[in-house]
Amino acid sequence: MTNKQRKYNEITPRLKASFAFLEFLYLVTGAVLILFGVRWLITADDNVRSFVVTEGLLLGAIIVGGFIVLAFFITIPPFLSPLRRKNWLNTHAVMVVLTAIALLTLGARIWFTTLQERKMLGNKWAALSDAGRAEFEDELQCCGWLNVTQEEAQSNFCTPDVLKDPNTAPCVNKLAAASDLILRHLFTSLFGFIGVDIFAFFATVIFIQAINVEQRYEKIDEKNGASRHYV
Repeated sequence: MTNKQRKYNEITPRLKASFAFLEFLYLVTGAVLILFGVRWLITADDNVRSFVVTEGLLLGAIIVGGFIVLAFFITIPPFLSPLRRKNWLNTHAVMVVLTAIALLTLGARIWFTTLQERKMLGNKWAALSDAGRAEFEDELQCCGWLNVTQEEAQSNFCTPDVLKDPNTAPCVNKLAAASDLILRHLFTSLFGFIGVDIFAFFATVIFIQAINVEQRYEKIDEKNGASRHYV
């Protein structure tokens, strides 16, 4: 009796291409976290961004970004040899879940910052030197903190005529508005990254299921004595 070779291919080129694309996006999120984390950490100074984006938040972003990059590289062996390296994908799936939780934690930290934003900004403003306050006043074109004379510094913008002008804004409002914009962009970006994580996770699960099907067929063929070359 002639053994017939069973023809099947659950791990299709389209499946692998979709998986590779989503994993590339996943890698990009990690690279962005590392790039901006390192860049902003190096350029930290007395500016609006450094008021809001703390050193701890930047270090957290760099660590999560590095973890994402590591998780991506774990997918290379199973991508090249899926039937023999499936356990690597299981590890990758767990790491994707962990990075999603870490990103959610960073996003929650940003959200909690907004709840006490003005208090935080006020404390940091009070801790600034006169030169630091003057830089903010020149940059934001404001004077003082809650009013134009409270904790006001001698800046180029805050001349005696400007201080007398009733339309001159205190810095609390302008600094809070600028901080809100930065926090909103960060919050949106992080949850966008979480969306990529979710897609990467489901792509990994689908890939694993396809491998399971092929492995099941492989065992059936072995029982039936069919011969086939497996990657």
